[in-house]
Amino acid sequence: MKRPLVALFSSQVLSIVGGRFIELGIPWLLLATNHGTASTTIMAIIPLVTAVTALPLGRWVRTKRLAQMPAQAELIQGGIFFAFVILMVTGVLRRFVVPGLVIALILIGMFSTVTRITLTPQVRSIFGRDSMIRVSNYLEGADAIGTVIGPVLAGVIFSVWGGMGIFGALTLLFVGSSLGLAILGRHDATASVQTPARLNHVFDGLRVLITPPLLTLSVVDWVANFVSIAVVFDLVLIVARHLHLPDSSAGLVFTLSGIGNFVAVVILDRIQNSRRFHPVKTLGIALGVSVLGSVVLLTSGTYYGLTVGYVVLDGGMAAIFVMNGAIRNMVTPEDKLVAMRAGITFSNQMVRAIGSMVPGVLFAWWNGRILLGIVALCGVALLALVWFGRSALSENIIREGATQQ
Repeated sequence: MKRPLVALFSSQVLSIVGGRFIELGIPWLLLATNHGTASTTIMAIIPLVTAVTALPLGRWVRTKRLAQMPAQAELIQGGIFFAFVILMVTGVLRRFVVPGLVIALILIGMFSTVTRITLTPQVRSIFGRDSMIRVSNYLEGADAIGTVIGPVLAGVIFSVWGGMGIFGALTLLFVGSSLGLAILGRHDATASVQTPARLNHVFDGLRVLITPPLLTLSVVDWVANFVSIAVVFDLVLIVARHLHLPDSSAGLVFTLSGIGNFVAVVILDRIQNSRRFHPVKTLGIALGVSVLGSVVLLTSGTYYGLTVGYVVLDGGMAAIFVMNGAIRNMVTPEDKLVAMRAGITFSNQMVRAIGSMVPGVLFAWWNGRILLGIVALCGVALLALVWFGRSALSENIIREGATQQ
């Protein structure tokens, strides 16, 4: 079991670093080619395309062979970025930078959606239901490493080789990710997912999410995704407009957040083998830590206070995503995993799109502290929701585990 776990972990590190390259490299390229700041709004294409295509793609893949589908989707993304390298070398892209990037981002959004939807059922098939917390923790560790490495490496490559370097690196990153997922797929004995008759409609993914106990976990996921993206944009605005610090100061905050993520991963890895470890209670503790971080953010008026608050908040959020995702995978029946994944991908990306727009609007009307107050209230509300629903969640973990025996 060690080899597939290493393959999955390595693939996710490369894919997450690639995601950071996309988030930073493409806006830098647009600004470097004398396009206005408004042109960077095309970055909203990926979450919007992911949201729009998640449900129909989820329905389509439910009757297809899944073993190598995640690897194939990653490989195609690498091919798209390699095409951009060719276009930049030949000079063709120079006149059509924005239209070319729009087409590329649409395709990237579609194929990244395929990876998101098909990888979760494959991971559960290979590692088993009872290993979901451990595997989710490793995936969050991959995210922490990618968060630390990605921004710094992207800045170095762009400053030395420009956009061609970014697209060349993206090609290598996604091809490497594809290789890892191909190795993982060889350990998947499930050729396809058997789809029951009641799960043949496009909106079945959303119907699955609003059935107990998944509804509680879905609400946690939606609010956590909103907070994770909204706080990032809000901090960028606060650092630039209120504290009048350079962009590198905001970048340092986000790089340090990788440390908070890593600490959360290490703690979860240590405690999950304890006799007193309980998934739902651990989720509640993670929510409490995130609330503490949001309060520090709200009450601090200095750069250092904001940094400490965000590191604590993001560390708590990392643990929330690990535990909430693992519990969701544990309580979802196996024949509904793909539908669930399609639904959560659609809804999360819609929430993230909203979260990317709200900070700018609130900042223009009031100030960044308004959103930080909303974030703190959201954390308290989620903590109460999980606390009052803890018994039902625990019973469903046990019941679903019994049906898998």
